[in-house]
Amino acid sequence: MIVVDPVVSEELEIPAGKVKLWARLEHSGSGHPIVLLSCGRSGVYRDDLDLLAVDLVRAGLAVLTVDLISSSESQRAADVSQAALHRRIDAVLRWIERTRPDEGPVGLLGTGSTSAWAMWAAGARPEAIRAVVAVGGRPDEGHAMVREITAPVLMLIESPEHGTLDGVRQMQNRLHCVNELRVLPARPDRPWSNRARELSRLWFVQHMADPAADETAAPRVR
Repeated sequence: MIVVDPVVSEELEIPAGKVKLWARLEHSGSGHPIVLLSCGRSGVYRDDLDLLAVDLVRAGLAVLTVDLISSSESQRAADVSQAALHRRIDAVLRWIERTRPDEGPVGLLGTGSTSAWAMWAAGARPEAIRAVVAVGGRPDEGHAMVREITAPVLMLIESPEHGTLDGVRQMQNRLHCVNELRVLPARPDRPWSNRARELSRLWFVQHMADPAADETAAPRVR
């Protein structure tokens, strides 16, 4: 289903412990499943996330883009611990459950440094996550929780990242959910290719629109 304008865009502050996280919620009305796009220590993916958000809203989904690093921490982002970031993702998921209870489980996308956090969150809160996409980074660093993941997972890795690719393949062997690994040509001039954005959009549209179809699907690997 294609949804056209009007699109609602709301800038928000989501409380997460002692900090408030900037967020933007985009949708074309109530009742649409939400995809959470998590941003971390670098804004290098922001333009691509904005384009993906437009694509997802047009496809009938709502999108919540969240900066897991607060504005006051931007100059010392490396000091924010992994445990703190995990708690923040959990706080955002609980905020969605509290404020938009009718939308059900969410989709979750992590890019670069947040790809591991997305995998961790999907394992830590399987009841809250309907689909996962990890783009670049080291999604295998979220390996501690992968056996608990039930949502379908798409992993997109650039071809020269051989060390990363070996680690991701080892982690993939531990996944019990529907999953797919795509190795994409490297684009040194652009962290995301149009292909990565399109594959992400298709994954969410497929698995957010008809989650029942995943129950009978066999795990897929590419």
